[in-house]
Amino acid sequence: MSIARSATAAAVAVFGLLLTTPATAQFDTYHDHLECFPIKYPYNKVFKKVVTDNQFGNDLIFKLTPKLLCLPTQKICPWDHYGKCPTGPIYGIAVPHFKCYEVMAKACDNKDCRYPKSFDYSQDRAIVELVDQFGTERVRIGQAPQLLCAPVKKVEETTTTTTTTTTTTTTKPKKCGETYAPVCNGECDYGQKCTPNKYGHGCHCSSPTTTTTIPKPKECGETAPMCNGKCDHGLKCTPDKYGKCECKRKDY
Repeated sequence: MSIARSATAAAVAVFGLLLTTPATAQFDTYHDHLECFPIKYPYNKVFKKVVTDNQFGNDLIFKLTPKLLCLPTQKICPWDHYGKCPTGPIYGIAVPHFKCYEVMAKACDNKDCRYPKSFDYSQDRAIVELVDQFGTERVRIGQAPQLLCAPVKKVEETTTTTTTTTTTTTTKPKKCGETYAPVCNGECDYGQKCTPNKYGHGCHCSSPTTTTTIPKPKECGETAPMCNGKCDHGLKCTPDKYGKCECKRKDY
């Protein structure tokens, strides 16, 4: 399972969860979306057994690898949207931060999960219709879970300088490689500029003569389980019953 696949698979729905968050967190009903960023090294893999219970059944998760940090986010439409800014159908749900783990799991018959077993990839867990501000689509839900997202308290890294009269707290400046495209605003050495890297999602320091290669759109078969890759005209990238993606006619 690749990191890129996990990152694209992170679609998280959160309802009514409340946490104590830092004073700088945007925890209100305006920030009701989640924007997720990759967690870079170092991180700790977790080897713990937990049983999950939801409307699709029960699973035994036995290995968790941190992959994403999801932040409460307000979606603001650009100046040129001409009154067609997507909204609804759910409004004003305050959400906390989430830390999402790529997981390894087995199927369970019940909550006790005394006899875990391999997933039956020949069948879908469900076929559901999803309705959001960007449209409506009917999708198949695969067997094996990809991510487990847990509420998390995010603490900013700061440095503190104390004098005889005042205490000043300043945020540690980020290096270029710690920022993410398209807002590459980290620090570089003199004469270099922080620009997007060739993959289009990270940043690196480059000289003024360095050019940036725009990433090539992925083919349909490379984008499971989101299935948002490129297809020929008249075809749509859709999931098959095995959880893979393939190009089919739009009326499929």
